[in-house]
Amino acid sequence: MRTSATRLQGDVPRPRRRRAAAYRHVVGLLLGSTSVVFAAGCGDAKTSATAGKSAMIINMVRTPHSLDPANQCDAADPLAGNLYSRLVQFGTKPGPDGTLQSDQTKLEPDLARSWDVSHDGRTYTFHLRSGAKFGSGRPVDAEAVVYNFDRVQKMGVCSAFAVSTADNGNVRSVRALDPTTVQIKLRRPNSSLIRSWATPSLGIVDPSVVEAHGGVVAGKPNEYLATHDAGSGPFIIKRYQPNQSLVLVSNPTYYGPKPKTTQLTVNFVSADSTLQLQASNGTADVTIGLSKQGYNSLRSNSKVRRVAYTARTTEQVVLNWDKAPFDQVLVRRAVATAVPYDALISKVTFGLGKAFYGPILPGMPFYNAPLSQPLATDIAKAKDLIQQSGVKTPIPVTLVIDQGNQVHEQLATLLQDTWNQIGLKVSIRKLDQAAYTDTLFGNKAQATLRTDFPFVDDPDYYLGYDLQCQKGAENTGHICVPSIDRALLRARRALSDGDKQHAYDEVTRLWRDNAPKVFLYLEQDTVVLSRRVGSFTFDPTLSSFAQLGAK
Repeated sequence: MRTSATRLQGDVPRPRRRRAAAYRHVVGLLLGSTSVVFAAGCGDAKTSATAGKSAMIINMVRTPHSLDPANQCDAADPLAGNLYSRLVQFGTKPGPDGTLQSDQTKLEPDLARSWDVSHDGRTYTFHLRSGAKFGSGRPVDAEAVVYNFDRVQKMGVCSAFAVSTADNGNVRSVRALDPTTVQIKLRRPNSSLIRSWATPSLGIVDPSVVEAHGGVVAGKPNEYLATHDAGSGPFIIKRYQPNQSLVLVSNPTYYGPKPKTTQLTVNFVSADSTLQLQASNGTADVTIGLSKQGYNSLRSNSKVRRVAYTARTTEQVVLNWDKAPFDQVLVRRAVATAVPYDALISKVTFGLGKAFYGPILPGMPFYNAPLSQPLATDIAKAKDLIQQSGVKTPIPVTLVIDQGNQVHEQLATLLQDTWNQIGLKVSIRKLDQAAYTDTLFGNKAQATLRTDFPFVDDPDYYLGYDLQCQKGAENTGHICVPSIDRALLRARRALSDGDKQHAYDEVTRLWRDNAPKVFLYLEQDTVVLSRRVGSFTFDPTLSSFAQLGAK
């Protein structure tokens, strides 16, 4: 089945005779907070001094809402990527201070040892490793890959987006040609879609375990896999206490390189003060999600390494177009104009943030800086826009935030003070993680603070869930501008960078005119490492802990 195909291994597949866009892909780590309660000393938590080289301690601020790769909705969910193999994986590049970081411009073999792409860019043929097995002893073969593609699409929950929704259902078929060969046919060429198949959303789950625990139910997550593993990745679960800790141990049957650490204890810590204390005293080897204030306070601590990565994490306000007053474009423009951007970046990010205003994130391919200039804070103009809207003031607005998230609380307070000045009567509603996630993805609130990053650093992928006219969990604000959808389609079908840039520039102009949401800032992602850590790879999807090792 390789006739008229280009054989590729390790690099992003590109059809012959077509000039594909040169994409640069680096995603941002979502560093929100949750209502998780951490009990010091519980579970397997030990100080790094007593843990030994075979065990490492990771403290992170969020807890997964599910460990099922087919139900990746929340920021911490991709942690499950450590449990599951995928067809392909992202490469790495040098990061700051001797670390490595994910590089989405490179695709490397994982379960697929190599792959072919047809000349027309519509057929991908993956050649799988032989001998890979699930914990049950069942082979990780082509039938298992097909089962998982079908499962994700049938379930129709968050990860369904990664299969093909990122390009409007572009995947036509997925077939097993033989035990080690999978063929995926697309309806139209899209050289960036394969990157979504490298995300934890398409981790390969053991079909026998799924069938033994409820099977695949349309529109419904699998409750068993939310807290158990059934994969063939570098780690397996030793113990999981939701909202407290997850203990991972090296998978003895893993086909790839063995993890550098044989046991990882991941503690879910909501209190920023606890994160900061345990980072500073060496209890934690890796701290993920510490506030910028806490990160800044450790600048003189010689016992830790503070590492900041340029990524694609944003703090934003989701405005629900289905609920008044944000069904009014003038009100949306007003709230965007009445944001104290400089104060937010100074007081909340301690200078590790950047203001912008547009649909494509700074540094992402086809970002146009002149077209995405940040808005100036102008209270008088915002008041005038409210008056022009005809909406009677005071306007009651409930702003939903993630309970225990210190950053959300700071942002909400600053926004409340400013928006009250333009005629909005803002009340802040704090929800625990489960209720917050349900409210955000269920489109139940007028306005919601959200920390977000795209799994794939590409506007095709990102705008596919963030902007397109669609009802459901992906489009959290129910944004719908048909002219934007038409411009996105032109960008997807464009064969040259120039044509793509022209289409994305049109998207940017239309986005700014419609003010669909408020981007507060883009921030750098920060991690605190103990001096005991010898190797660390920053991956915003949290799926590279196999590379974490002690000196």
